[in-house]
Amino acid sequence: MSSVPAATQITTLLRSQNIRHVRLYDADPAMLAALANTGIRVIVSVPNEQLLAIGNSNATAANWVARNVAAHFPSVNITAIAVGSEVLSAQPNAAPLLMPAMRYLQNALVAAALDRYIKISTPHSSSIILDSFP
Repeated sequence: MSSVPAATQITTLLRSQNIRHVRLYDADPAMLAALANTGIRVIVSVPNEQLLAIGNSNATAANWVARNVAAHFPSVNITAIAVGSEVLSAQPNAAPLLMPAMRYLQNALVAAALDRYIKISTPHSSSIILDSFP
């Protein structure tokens, strides 16, 4: 028995707390379906484990966008795709794949005519900043 609430319960909680933006660390279909028509802005993440496949294949990136973004847009207000999570500090060996993955995902958004609505970015740890002053 899982103590994780159902996706619809999560969206009810988000709306009751007036939360307008969320980041999904994985493109869970049930969560995306629950976010449909809520108006909540959603950032969908490409997990680090999928970076190798997407960074090596334009077709894989296109399939990922079709399945996890285009299939849910515009009913789900997806505003961005976060590529990986702190890749440069958490998985430095995957760093060479980060830019190709972002490029392939951008190509897929363009092909799906979604590039005007959905942006591509990658989150980094503050530890990559050499000098944090000022």
